[in-house]
Amino acid sequence: MKVIALKFLSKEPYYEIVKISRKWFFMELKKTACVSRLRLVFLSAAVLSLCSCAGLSRARRGEADLPPEGDLPPEFPLSAAERAAAKVKADSPELRKYFRLEDADSPDSSGGTGILVLGEVREGDQEFDVRYDLSGAPDSQNRMKIGFTLHDKNAELLLKDEFVWNIPDESGDSAENPTGLLFAFDDDYREAWENSFDLLAQYRARVTFFVQGDYSPFCKRALERGHDIGYHTAHHLNLLNLSRGEFYQETLAGVESFRHEGVPLRSFAYPFGFSAPWMREILNGNFPIQRGFGVTFRVYNRDSIESGYIISRSIDNILFKRDEDFEAMINAMLRTVKFTGGVLPLTTHDISGADWGITGGRLEYVLKTARDLRLRFYRYSDFIR
Repeated sequence: MKVIALKFLSKEPYYEIVKISRKWFFMELKKTACVSRLRLVFLSAAVLSLCSCAGLSRARRGEADLPPEGDLPPEFPLSAAERAAAKVKADSPELRKYFRLEDADSPDSSGGTGILVLGEVREGDQEFDVRYDLSGAPDSQNRMKIGFTLHDKNAELLLKDEFVWNIPDESGDSAENPTGLLFAFDDDYREAWENSFDLLAQYRARVTFFVQGDYSPFCKRALERGHDIGYHTAHHLNLLNLSRGEFYQETLAGVESFRHEGVPLRSFAYPFGFSAPWMREILNGNFPIQRGFGVTFRVYNRDSIESGYIISRSIDNILFKRDEDFEAMINAMLRTVKFTGGVLPLTTHDISGADWGITGGRLEYVLKTARDLRLRFYRYSDFIR
């Protein structure tokens, strides 16, 4: 709490410094209806002296905690910073929550993932920045402890606190604008994919298989299990190196055979993620949703997915030499999308220990984490009008 009397001593916000002695301080102020300026200064100096002796001047070290409201008389007003912190703890709709990507080696990055979860909140005529800590895992009651720090617009630390967030259930079809995963497998690992059907069903996960080559009965069996089929070209060539005629043969010539067998084939994934605007224009009539491929964390809303082109984040083994690194990145990405909103596209290939694939253990970790966060699994066809 910023105490008006302390302004006579300094311009710094000393609400943290009086954390323990503040109750005594305000009780003293209430003993008289008319407090002289000298008395205010005297009491302020006494509080600061007590706190300094106790080693409690945490604000000067940038480690301030939110003072407990029980220390104050109930009629005493809260500061703008404390009111802003209350909005953060209530996860108020007035908050704007978002994420920012930084170098994974940056000291500000959470666990080396490079994903910073941030927020902005206004209280009166003051604006505050929020930095969230999503390192806490969900518990068995669908709650997650979230730490945060509150800063003014000059990046000065004002206070630090935490709250318990009740994780909303958005895993079902009835949720409005639910957060979720757009999970896909690319290439031609149909036997390994089919062997994963029971595991996917165990976690109520529906995915999209972007197949290459010709139609096979796998496509029908995947559709019967609630999954989706997209197209990944005939031979997985770099389309940027092809003539227009070769481009047609790779992308459109084989589509009719799938559709003749009752497989809609309405989404398309570019080999290696490489494409050009003219390609997307040509394919748009057959594939309303087209997908690139990369290693950057991207989150989309429904409108941006339905606009026709997105880029999916690879979670292949080649990017994560250790399971610990893989799990840290999955936790960071899934918790961020759950907390800030949107749909996260993820892609892998084989289900094995191969570089361009995902091990069975890692796949189950993704599925379990998504379930614990009550995320919805989307198919690409869910975004085709």
